[in-house]
Amino acid sequence: MSHGNGSSQGKRQKKQLSNNEKIYEKRIRSGYGRYIVPGAIGTVVILLIPFIANIWISLHSWRGGRSKMKFIGLDNYVKLLGDEKFWTSFSNSLYMIVAMVIIPLLIGLILAAVLFDYIGREFGGKTSSFLRACYYLPQILPVGVAGILWNWILNSQTGAINRILAGLFGMDKTPDWLGDPDLAIYAVMLMLVWSQIGYPVVIFMSALGRVDPELYEAASLDGAGWWRRFSAITLPQIKPEIFVVVLTCTVAALKVFWTCLYADQGRSAKLHPCAVLLFLH
Repeated sequence: MSHGNGSSQGKRQKKQLSNNEKIYEKRIRSGYGRYIVPGAIGTVVILLIPFIANIWISLHSWRGGRSKMKFIGLDNYVKLLGDEKFWTSFSNSLYMIVAMVIIPLLIGLILAAVLFDYIGREFGGKTSSFLRACYYLPQILPVGVAGILWNWILNSQTGAINRILAGLFGMDKTPDWLGDPDLAIYAVMLMLVWSQIGYPVVIFMSALGRVDPELYEAASLDGAGWWRRFSAITLPQIKPEIFVVVLTCTVAALKVFWTCLYADQGRSAKLHPCAVLLFLH
């Protein structure tokens, strides 16, 4: 009888301990919830409420201020989709995504892999770090300096690109990179690729630092070349960083929702690179 009472008492203690553990876990979870509340309130107040308010206002005809709001349904969206300037701005935004996301991402991947996997091994870590800093330099360069630099490069009369074209190909009439509406967008894209390429290089090189070097050594022993190591080891290992770069750069590119660069009354206006960079920042 005493043995049976002892075993039942032990089961009660275990059950009591498990209940205490459950209570402890609930307290911990409630503590986590307290930290989430401020962020949730900020998200609702700063993001959700203004977003709903914007949708509600878009369904009305309103001049702002104390003027009366008139409900018109989806008429504003119908007018917007039929506006030529809207579609020009939308296409320019796609150009910005190509220049700020796709091209820098591809070039940054290759540069980071070359710097880490080849330059770092052959010439040492200091050389790869120096080159990484050089690629990142346009990110921290003052906007005014970058504008002056690209104005010197793209100037239609004395620009470096047109001088090279005239010298190599003997062109009498060189392109007006900033004054021609058909070429200005590509000149801006070139500036953006140059300014954005350092960001993915730095992120990807940091990501490559956490990859197990034994994977590369084993692949080299098996006879895998650089491209095979890059596609089979590098890309799969840094997928989280690729996602972060794509997300952040896409958000930055979508913020640049271009108005029509050249309206009908101003198609002959020059597009100064300094003004473009100030607008983008």
